[in-house]
Amino acid sequence: MCCPKDKTIKICNVQTGDCLQTLKGHTDSVSCIKVLSEESILSGSHDGKIRFWCLKKNICFKTSDAHSNAIIDIQVLSYNQVASCSEDETIKIWNLISGSCEKKIKDKNEINSIDFF
Repeated sequence: MCCPKDKTIKICNVQTGDCLQTLKGHTDSVSCIKVLSEESILSGSHDGKIRFWCLKKNICFKTSDAHSNAIIDIQVLSYNQVASCSEDETIKIWNLISGSCEKKIKDKNEINSIDFF
């Protein structure tokens, strides 16, 4: 997968380099992608949105207005939870099933990366 500056996500064959599909929907540069399964991924963008994609159908099946500024990183926490961080100085924990924010952590600085263990 790659994220060209044209606001799309390209799914490519790693052996041949051929582009298999293009996902369109973000209104600004895509900054991060996380694989949930063979058929679904999450993407975060400078548009402040997290999009949930079905690769089999080539569609976005859920969009979350996650942050007020660019999303920098997304981490999968469990089968139904992810965390996102943003230039809006927040980390948010999301329920993948409902799409709702379960927790918000505010900092005084831009957050560039997250990891949980």
